[in-house]
Amino acid sequence: MLKAGHDRERRACWSALIARNARPVVCEVPAAFGVLIWIAVTTIGACGNSPKPADSVTEVTLVERWRTGQDDDEVIFGSIVDVESARDRIFLLDAVMNDIKVLTMDGAYVATIAGEGDGPGGLRAPCDMTIMNDSLLVVCNSRSAKVDVFTLDGDFVRRADVAVDDGFVFLRGVRAWCDGIAVISVCNRADPHAVEVLYALDYYSAQFVFRGRLLERRVMCEPMVYDETKALFVERQSWCVSRKGELTVAPYATDVLWLKRWRCGGGEEPEVFRQYSPRRRDVEYLRWLHGRFDASGYMYDDVVLSPFSRVVDHVWPRECGGYLIRGSESKARERGAVALAFEMADAAGERTGFLHLVGNEIGADGGVYFVGEDNVLIVMELGVPGGTPTWAGDDLSFGAVCFSVAEGTLDGK
Repeated sequence: MLKAGHDRERRACWSALIARNARPVVCEVPAAFGVLIWIAVTTIGACGNSPKPADSVTEVTLVERWRTGQDDDEVIFGSIVDVESARDRIFLLDAVMNDIKVLTMDGAYVATIAGEGDGPGGLRAPCDMTIMNDSLLVVCNSRSAKVDVFTLDGDFVRRADVAVDDGFVFLRGVRAWCDGIAVISVCNRADPHAVEVLYALDYYSAQFVFRGRLLERRVMCEPMVYDETKALFVERQSWCVSRKGELTVAPYATDVLWLKRWRCGGGEEPEVFRQYSPRRRDVEYLRWLHGRFDASGYMYDDVVLSPFSRVVDHVWPRECGGYLIRGSESKARERGAVALAFEMADAAGERTGFLHLVGNEIGADGGVYFVGEDNVLIVMELGVPGGTPTWAGDDLSFGAVCFSVAEGTLDGK
């Protein structure tokens, strides 16, 4: 059953600058339960010519439009770990139910794709998915080391076994790259602290048939440690693919971040095109080599980049050619605070604007969100099993919730 929106409102602070046409990206939520909030956000700003100050935020009123996924609804969610959108449909990958829920853009339940099982078309602990050519769902099963392919209508197409001989058989993610290459993120099942590596999997794109072999078993990202102390060991990595066909990797570590980039067909060795590092080991601020930071973490004419204790994810916007970095557990704030930094660049690589988002009520406790088509913002917030979502503080049960921005609240006046 689809319920009409409640009449209560939510308020949150947003930066006054959000890029137009940002690319949908989502990151993994390691929680037993999740809640998805779909917010229709109108354009807040275009790519400006100068950065905005850190206090340039707008108080936004969110009015609930619909919700689904409660006890008496047709669809029930377990743990939503990924969200994709194509052909006016929302696809939600559920790691507990081992299936993919399909909703309309209005929140109505359409269908369920796949289900728990080890046979063809069955999912086992799915962790990530991607959409290829606006026609195929590629789903990564973490524990079985298998990748399943479905049409957007739910028909099973093909399965590929990504297990390799050296024990790296725990899959973390999958991304469509380019020129018939899918990138599979693999780690060692036996060692929970093993470094994640990336492999390139070749598939025959014309018929979408996996060849089932890793390309020369080429490891695309080696383990990295902190140069001075050798103590900060990278346990996992954030990685994504830009619309320009560039694969970027940002190691998940403490106080240190490297971004490596591969151009599709551009050779074996990656190009290190951004590097972040602490000035001293006791300084917890990241220093951008092409920017200005002081001891307080200020950057670009007093735009604050919050000190991160961990870098969780980085994504590419769809058009502007810049990048987005998401950090969690900011040491300057309570545990779970979220900070975002986004630089937009034109075709020549010149910086054209800066987005800063930090400490929001929504997403402030491990939430996951991304900006999609027409500046639609999707938020997944961690919940407490048997309790209420951490952001709500009321009787909202776990499920999908749609909000729209109240008219007249985006101009900051």
